[in-house]
Amino acid sequence: MQALFDYCQAERAWLREQVETLVRFESPSTDKAAVDRCGTELANRLRALGARATRLRQSERGDHIRAEFAGAGPPVLLLGHFDTVWGVGQLAAGWASDHLGRKPLIVAGMLVQAGALALLVQGGGAFGPSLAAAVLLGAGTALAYPTLIAAVSDAVEPRERAPAVGVYRFWRDSGFVLGALAAGAAADAFGASTAIALVAAVTAASGAWAGATRWTDGGRISAKPMGDIATGA
Repeated sequence: MQALFDYCQAERAWLREQVETLVRFESPSTDKAAVDRCGTELANRLRALGARATRLRQSERGDHIRAEFAGAGPPVLLLGHFDTVWGVGQLAAGWASDHLGRKPLIVAGMLVQAGALALLVQGGGAFGPSLAAAVLLGAGTALAYPTLIAAVSDAVEPRERAPAVGVYRFWRDSGFVLGALAAGAAADAFGASTAIALVAAVTAASGAWAGATRWTDGGRISAKPMGDIATGA
């Protein structure tokens, strides 16, 4: 393990460039064209390292890439994935939160989501307001959803980020379940419009609460190189 760490330290500039390039392609799991663009770049980079890269065509999801390296000794199989869950365009929100701070994007995202839900109720099911509400809801989610995870990561040391994000996601997903049950009960009791209005009110209150909370923002981009941050230097 130490040898692997030493290699990564020695090649950190190259590794950073590799990761940054692939991330910039954006490859949300359900967008086949985007995943395939990232796969093409990945295959080219694997070939540059001496691999025989083969594209395994898929009809609905992104194509798979198989890379084979010649060598002595028993074969080793490594499996990974290069698709991501983030929709195209959310990198801009990540960049903004690095430079402006986490709090403004979280608050704005929640308030935009609340406004979108209110517009959906006000529109009464008409196509135009519903379309606008869907666009705004997506924009608000793009602002808040990844930035909340980044804010959790800011609060802990790099080696503790994986378990911290896991705990956050557990409670967040538990909220999804409980919120769905509560919204369903409200819809049964008062109607769908009232239930959506209640969700909008709760979302707006969450945004206002986040805005009023004292915030030690560790979210601005660091002047340190990535390697120094990772090693605590």
